[in-house]
Amino acid sequence: MAEVPFTAGNAEYHPKPRYGGNMTYSKYDLPKLVQTAFDGDLELLERMLDREDPIEGYHHDLNQHYGEFNALHMAATNGQTEAVEMLLKARADPHVRRCMPRGQDPEDGETAREIAEKFGWTDVVEILKAAESKYPKGIYMRYGLYNNAKLYPPETPEGLDPEQEKRAKAKLKGMVRPLPSNKADFKYYGEAVFGLTHGYTDDGKVLRHKIAVYADQTTSTTLAADIPPPTTNALMFPGQGSQYVGMLKGAEDIPKVKRMLEYANEVLGYDLLEVCLNGPESKLEQTSFCQPAIYVASLAAMEALKTTNAEAAERPGCVAGLSLGEYTALTVAGVLSFEDGIKLVKLRGEAMEQAAQSPPQGMVSVAGLPRDKVKELCAEVAAKRKQVCQIANELFPNGFSCAGGKEAVSDLKDLAEKSGALQAKVLKTSGAFHTPHMEAARRKLEEALKEVQPRLKPPRCNIYLNSTGMVFKAGSDPKALAPILCQQLVSPVLWETCVKGMMASGMTDFFEVGPMKQLKAMMKRIDQSAWSKTTNIEI
Repeated sequence: MAEVPFTAGNAEYHPKPRYGGNMTYSKYDLPKLVQTAFDGDLELLERMLDREDPIEGYHHDLNQHYGEFNALHMAATNGQTEAVEMLLKARADPHVRRCMPRGQDPEDGETAREIAEKFGWTDVVEILKAAESKYPKGIYMRYGLYNNAKLYPPETPEGLDPEQEKRAKAKLKGMVRPLPSNKADFKYYGEAVFGLTHGYTDDGKVLRHKIAVYADQTTSTTLAADIPPPTTNALMFPGQGSQYVGMLKGAEDIPKVKRMLEYANEVLGYDLLEVCLNGPESKLEQTSFCQPAIYVASLAAMEALKTTNAEAAERPGCVAGLSLGEYTALTVAGVLSFEDGIKLVKLRGEAMEQAAQSPPQGMVSVAGLPRDKVKELCAEVAAKRKQVCQIANELFPNGFSCAGGKEAVSDLKDLAEKSGALQAKVLKTSGAFHTPHMEAARRKLEEALKEVQPRLKPPRCNIYLNSTGMVFKAGSDPKALAPILCQQLVSPVLWETCVKGMMASGMTDFFEVGPMKQLKAMMKRIDQSAWSKTTNIEI
């Protein structure tokens, strides 16, 4: 008996599984569509929106959500005016709202226009306001995993008349069935759809069910009960560059940190605390020493957070980590055990350090130039030097770190200064991290993740991922994370995208958990209001 997949955009149920919810082939998947819209890559977006093109065209539902957002939402989030216009012309629905996280009311989900208003993109707001007045509404799912997804398009240019709406709702009722038990325990509940659905008991605790919808029956299995809903606290974890000699001082007295250090020493083969406390700085800056040190220090800071704000530590709304910090985030989210995490971080640091040895490589920070200009300068240098030169980290508006061949990086610094950059500074690192130079490290990490993968657990909260900038939802299958973690080594870190995604998802308070204050400093450039609600938990 085949499981029946749910397609968020057209709400079709089929007796046989279908690839991606649709038999039609598309070269590009939904995450690529959403990312392209956010980036404002108009050349690629135009090809994807050509439905007549059997290869390049995107043949699935444009309104479908990837995590909490669809393509129109993400274009609006980043102020991509032309991308918004192109999506609307392709019949993207401006009325579709953001899918709300577990525990929040779907009615609070913003439309693309409301998202653009939040970020101050007035030109985008006017375009979407006009589109809303012209585009008729369909029927949208409320509650369940796919809340706010578009289920039925209007059947006439004027929209659904009462009889059409009646027929559509009758069809929906026949496709999705109510929970078979515990119905009385819910304050509110949605009709079950394929996937996870959530309800609340009288004491406010979450009751989660896995709903398997078959061609002729529905079954329900309780996955977890008595789980309090998540908070609107976001936890952020720093990456390489936040280390300093003296970190972890006093933390060794915390029992759990002491046990972590003892285990880390066995795995690493040296005294990690000694390196953190006494350096020397040149040793702590080495990638193979730095990454395990920051990983353990950030987890030690989590123990400190538990004593000052247990709610934020135990029930975060989401987590994210910058580069190496992504492994801390995965550990805090329950995906990785500390034992597996320290082994992966050790291997990752050593592999990246080795990959950085040849050919000569470097990184440069560039601030004060727009993304397109930085990409143009990188391309110019790469063509001249016949070396890799590209954006490696998108950190805040007009703030990047770029990486590549050593000569190319030096040339880029000079060109950026001549182009009016506020800052162009070569960084103290020997590696072109998050570029193709890390391919050898990627292959080693891939092999290590194959061994760890059977022990990965579904995340207990949402995770915003570096290489996609998108949310990996709580409860999702962790097997999907391995290729994403590998890709992170050779592709840019989209930190600004992650932070904006957390903000758009309703996070109100942010905690930088780990050494130094680099993430808070970048937050000031991303959003002043969020910066004022960001707290450092140093160690």
